[in-house]
Amino acid sequence: MRTRRGFSIVELLVTIAIMGILIALILPAVQASREAARKTQCQSNLKQVGLALHNYHSQFDTLPPLAVWGGEPGEPLGGGAVPVGVVDRVAMGVTPGDPARMYANWLVMLLPQIEQAALYDKYNSDVPVSHADNTNVRMTGIAILKCPSDPNNEADNQYQRDYLAGTSTNFYARGNYAMNVVDKGLIT
Repeated sequence: MRTRRGFSIVELLVTIAIMGILIALILPAVQASREAARKTQCQSNLKQVGLALHNYHSQFDTLPPLAVWGGEPGEPLGGGAVPVGVVDRVAMGVTPGDPARMYANWLVMLLPQIEQAALYDKYNSDVPVSHADNTNVRMTGIAILKCPSDPNNEADNQYQRDYLAGTSTNFYARGNYAMNVVDKGLIT
């Protein structure tokens, strides 16, 4: 009498089906754990930004300004009545007469507090952010400013501030965290 030394096709298919079911049950759990890790990283990033704000406040006894603007007071699009910086003319697609009015923002001011002092030292505060001297600084991606869940934060994906204006000179590194400011003068 001869003995069999192998699997029948039915046994093989049943085994493959069981493995497929197990993988199908495990895959959502793996994806959920990855998303939980990304959420934890995002929360850690926000905590680091918060600590940097506290460190800035401890050092200068004030929080960093939202932006440092140059030029005449008052936004031209608001007839001079709206504070400068309330309207981002470049991002709105308006071709302004003087597009280079922003000299720094809160993030530039926080660079030393988020362990980016070398990058801060490269920043030329005598010229606007959009100036060629500041290209390297504004295009450098900073890991703690990117949420790992955002698919737009791939490699060198950059934000083009003047996209709506039809020009392509204002590229910035992407980030996911921003400041919100309300001007008390605008609230009635």
